[in-house]
Amino acid sequence: HFGSGGAEAAWQPRSGRTTRRPALMMSVGLSLKPAGLPDKSLAYANRVYACEADTLQLCGQTSVRPLYVDVKGCIFLLEVHKGVAPGDIALGKVQREYARIGMGTEVFVKQFTPPPGFDLGSCKLEIDFFLKPAAQDPRVEIKEEDLEAVFRRQFDKQVLANSQTFVMDFESKVLKLTVLGLMPVDLGTGSAPAKVPAGLLSSVTELDWQQGPSGKLHVLSSKVQQRSIFRPDFDFEELGIGGLSREFGNIFRRAFAARTFPPHVVRDLGIKHVRGMLLHGPPGTGKTLIARQLAKFLKAAEPKIVNGPEILNKYVGQAEENIRNLFADAEREYKTQGENSQLHVVIFDEIDSICKSRGSTRDGTGVHDSIVNQLLSKIDGVDSL
Repeated sequence: HFGSGGAEAAWQPRSGRTTRRPALMMSVGLSLKPAGLPDKSLAYANRVYACEADTLQLCGQTSVRPLYVDVKGCIFLLEVHKGVAPGDIALGKVQREYARIGMGTEVFVKQFTPPPGFDLGSCKLEIDFFLKPAAQDPRVEIKEEDLEAVFRRQFDKQVLANSQTFVMDFESKVLKLTVLGLMPVDLGTGSAPAKVPAGLLSSVTELDWQQGPSGKLHVLSSKVQQRSIFRPDFDFEELGIGGLSREFGNIFRRAFAARTFPPHVVRDLGIKHVRGMLLHGPPGTGKTLIARQLAKFLKAAEPKIVNGPEILNKYVGQAEENIRNLFADAEREYKTQGENSQLHVVIFDEIDSICKSRGSTRDGTGVHDSIVNQLLSKIDGVDSL
């Protein structure tokens, strides 16, 4: 019976005589009962624990580290702990939820040996608070180098799998981590490596952090990333606009030059990005043409081109909602990507038709004043981008 660790003891030949032979040493599994962790501090280790006798029966030895076990298809690091009773395997609550293990039924546990080439080349992780913060809680910023150092020290040589969830303690903050994507080590074969379902975290693994849905935790990256805001096939001649070289020079210098620097350089130098431009002049001088053509060559999200009068609506409050919807995609991405968000472009044509001086219209509804107030709150308000 292999499930209990036994082995075949006898063999009955056709002659009817019984011939004894030694018991075979085979890599077998055990049926163990899930139990809680013997110490609460072990909840942040993402390991499972068993007694020395069960560990010896599972892995054949207890001195060589690390030891890996397969628990219902989920790979964990195994450690010996004196506080675990024989026949039990101790798992944390997050581990049990990830592996879908209940406390009442036994699970089959077997040894796992990482195959060659199992190291991860890159790992994308979503990070957020373990407990959902309140809406009024302030936003917390943490440095990527500090977070990565703690993560590697705590989870080095562990097997990570897609959609796996675990927790870590960082500066007295309980954080929830979710694996979003895994890539193997690039062996230089010339072909792009395909995504893998699981792999081993090692010193060569690159970590990519993504903000969680709460938007209250922001990772300050210091990695130098190449930032290009124009498409690689960008050509000024294809714009089809002549005689505006000085205007284009001012646009690129004032609005786009600072966006080519890495986020941490912009942050350290205290540079504030130009978030808007106002093109003004007599009719027929190319204002709308510049805006439309420039948006085509920007390496950004699909530009939103809005004619000013289209914002107005016959229903009360709908015009203000139309303004909010224009910024919704950018705000949603900023909550998850932070400084690494792509460029979002909103073009207002004939903006003077909706942005009138407040108090100058006497229509009795005040809708134009409300539109200006809503637009100002999005451009330069408390939660402005």
